[in-house]
Amino acid sequence: MATWLETKYRPRLEKEGSINDQERRERMAQVNPKFVLRQWVLEEVIKNTQSEKDVGVQDKELLDHILKMALEPFKEEWGGDKGEEERFCGDVPKIDRGFQCSCSS
Repeated sequence: MATWLETKYRPRLEKEGSINDQERRERMAQVNPKFVLRQWVLEEVIKNTQSEKDVGVQDKELLDHILKMALEPFKEEWGGDKGEEERFCGDVPKIDRGFQCSCSS
């Protein structure tokens, strides 16, 4: 892999004038959202907000927070629990990998 970096990728960056890693990182952040609303996040929100009675305040806060993240996906932080936000922006939990739904579900 290091050979590819030195022989292909680094020369391409130099040709494009993109050798400053920080500037390239900033440009990538402008076009690549940090948060992408995924099925497993929706499932978690649904489970937390479903109730036979009224939706609790805490459950409604999670729904509101996920909506805020979905409406502003390029932000780095949304003012909530940082660990939870990172979890929602990270990899799919192992238990939810391979989840599929069809139009009949």
